[in-house]
Amino acid sequence: MSIFAVIYSLIVTLGILGNTLVILSVMRHRSLQSVRNMFIVSLSCSDIVVSIVSGTITPISAFTKVWIFGGALCKLVPLIQV
Repeated sequence: MSIFAVIYSLIVTLGILGNTLVILSVMRHRSLQSVRNMFIVSLSCSDIVVSIVSGTITPISAFTKVWIFGGALCKLVPLIQV
């Protein structure tokens, strides 16, 4: 289980870091600010949200084998993770 935690943490960290770098590079360089790249920035923002939500809730529920986050998150998490 510890290998799963390390690999999962690495994937989440790289996902957040990579998407943050995409956002920063597009925002810093005026030549990259096109409609196409703004769409990519929007996708990066949503991917950061998915990484944060999936990176915390999924491993906790996988390790504990019990849903501890309440009924509201039980219905919202699948919508966010899609």
